[in-house]
Amino acid sequence: MIGVARRMMNPDLTSGELAVLVHDRFQGKGLGHKLVEVLIEIAREKGLEDIRAEVLTENKRMLTVLMRLGFTTQWLPGGTSEAVLKLKE
Repeated sequence: MIGVARRMMNPDLTSGELAVLVHDRFQGKGLGHKLVEVLIEIAREKGLEDIRAEVLTENKRMLTVLMRLGFTTQWLPGGTSEAVLKLKE
């Protein structure tokens, strides 16, 4: 396995959550960025208003990827951060 990406729709059907995992040997090659881009496009096609990700705050690489793609981030208790991308204004 090189990487896995998934998008889940929340019960409200207007928002969703994404998750991406890239094997250690393949990190730093742009794969995580591309997988998140694909998930964002799918979320837009589904008409979602926003998409979120919960990331370990120590995972600076993924937080940087998400911020470069337009996500805003907020620290949460317990060592995690929430990243949110508004898809509709």
